[in-house]
Formats: sequence, C-alpha cells, structure tokens
Amino acid sequence: MKYTYLFLLLLTLAACGTEESSNEPMQAEMTEADDNIMLSQKQFEAAGMDLTNLSEQPFYESIIANGMFEVPPKYQSSVSAYYGGYVKQFELLPGEAVRRGQVLFTLENPSFINTQREFLEAKSQMNYLASEYERLQTLAEENVTAKKNFLKAEADYNRTKVQFAALKKELELMRIDTDKLTTENIRTSIAILAPISGYATDVMVTKGQLLSPEEEALHIINTNHLHLELSVFEKDLAKIKKEQTIRFTTPNLPHQFYEGEVYLINRHIDPQTRKLAVHGHLKNEKDAQLFSPGSYIEGEILTSSKIAMALPTEAVVEMEGVYYVLQLESADETEYSFTQKMIKVGAQTDDFVEVLNAGDFPEGARFLGKGAFGMILE
Repeated sequence: MKYTYLFLLLLTLAACGTEESSNEPMQAEMTEADDNIMLSQKQFEAAGMDLTNLSEQPFYESIIANGMFEVPPKYQSSVSAYYGGYVKQFELLPGEAVRRGQVLFTLENPSFINTQREFLEAKSQMNYLASEYERLQTLAEENVTAKKNFLKAEADYNRTKVQFAALKKELELMRIDTDKLTTENIRTSIAILAPISGYATDVMVTKGQLLSPEEEALHIINTNHLHLELSVFEKDLAKIKKEQTIRFTTPNLPHQFYEGEVYLINRHIDPQTRKLAVHGHLKNEKDAQLFSPGSYIEGEILTSSKIAMALPTEAVVEMEGVYYVLQLESADETEYSFTQKMIKVGAQTDDFVEVLNAGDFPEGARFLGKGAFGMILE
C-alpha cells in the first residue's frame, strides 16, 4: 500500500531573505513505493548539508596504553656541592629557567682559604725541591755526596709533588683556576654552576643556610626531551613492536590528539599487576613544550592496520543495530533525490566507518554526508 511520510526539519534559512521564505517550514518527502527522499535546493542549503563518497581510509587495531610523561635520567640533575659551606648568594625560584654553566648560588667556608694556601705553598716548595733533587742526583752519581741525602731529597720531592697534584684537583672541583691563583686573589667563596640547562625544581636551600656535601640543594630537569612511560598488560606483549605509533591525549586537552612512537619495551613484568612498561618518544619534539613531567596520558598503541572503503561517520546512521546511509539518486538545480540504503559496517574511528558491502554501490556513488541523521526513517 502506497503512503507518504511527512516530517518537519524545522530549520531556518541561514542566509538573509524575505520574511515569508525565512519562516517557511522545511519538509522532506519519502514514499514506500519508490523509497525516495526528496529535498529542495533551498532545504539542502539551509540545513548545511553536503555530499560525500566512499574512499579508502586506514583502520587500526590498538592496545590501550595509559601512563604519564617522564624525563630520562640524562636530562635531569641533582645539584649539590663537593664541599660544605654557608649559602652566601641565592636568588633562584622554583620553576625558573637555567642554562648550563650558570651560577646557581655561592658557598662560603674558611676551609676554602686553607686549601688555596696549601696549594700555593706546595707549588712554591716544588720549585725548590725539584732543584735540590736534581743537584743531589748529580752529586750521588759522581759519589760526591752520601746516597742517603739523595734518597731523602727524592722522597721530599715526590711527597710534595703528590700533595701539589691532589690540591690542584681539589681546587678544580671548587672551580678555582689554579693557573691564575696567586696570593693576591685567594677566594673565600666558590660558585656552584648548573650542570645542565632546564628548569629548577625542588629548591631546598635558602640564603645563609649551612649546606653539607651530602645535601641536595635543588633539582634541574630539561623538559625538551619528555618521553612517554606507558603501562600495558602482559597478554599484549607479543603485539607490541618498536616504531609503532602511539596515539594519546591528556585530561587538560581531552579532544586534542598527539602522536608518539614505541622506542623501548621493558621486558620485566610486574608480578602484582601483570603489566610491563613501554617507553615512547614524541614524533614532534616541539609538542614537549605543551606538557609537564608527571602529566597523565590516555593513549593507545596502534599495532596493525588495514586500508578499507569507508564513509564519514556523519553519513552513517544507526537505528536499533542496523546501519543506514542515503545514496544520491539524482540532483538538479531545484532538488535532490536520495534512496535509503542499509550497509554493513566494520571497523570504526572517530571520523570514518568501514563499509563492508561497498561493492554493492556503483563506482562514484555519492551519499548525503552532513545532515543524514535527521533524514533516516525506521
């Protein structure tokens, strides 16, 4: 029995027009006999509809892999001093950027003076003892002096030479230039320099504090080399390989997706959780500026892929487990004619739906894309 379905779309024309045309109700007609849906050109444009077609799209199988951002050990440093002292100058704030070689703070200690004095004394004695050693060596070879005198000079010279070398190394650890050290420029304080560039974190000292050698003064991290530290279940280990794509988002940017790749797979499985760690690198290193160490990641590892014929998600409508599309039958300057068709779907992404029976449609077939949802009939 032939009958007609009428339904109102209740859409208002976006473009300016007469009062009569802007208030005109939108109607689309479908009859069971010809299974057609008719739309006027005015209705099509006012509803912001568009046409689309089948295209090849990639579809992936994936493994859920959540975790967080971390900084590799080589890009973080704990700052302390080889020698204790009072913090004389310190103005660094947590989160402040530092560069390698920058003075972070200075330490003052009277023992620094003694070390420099001992070095200068050893340096001065070295010249005399070296000359005396060479003189007595010549005399001993000619049997002019007792050998014991030569041996004593040799022992004094070697002992002072060792002391001089040790003090030189000690001052180098204090970053005091021994080649330029004289009695006129002995220093009471030493500078503690940044070992790497990055940002200061966990600042634990204040001006005037006595800092012992075993105490950490602050921590520096370089966030330009953030990596992804993900956790996956043991059962998925065989599917994961190096260089597979990691697709992830973060709670503060839930609708923005970023990409990394698998760099290292830790084969150790936690006996409690039955999970293992996967180390990933960002594909675009500039993205590292958007995140911080410890930020949570919601991601997936794309383990396999296929290319299949698909339609945009907006073109496919699901009604009680059955999927439909509207295929364009004809179009002219005044109206469009669509036929409602059932399809079989496969893999799905946020943007596309795989059409398993794509062969049922002729090459170049066009479909209603945006706006299909309101047009499908049960």
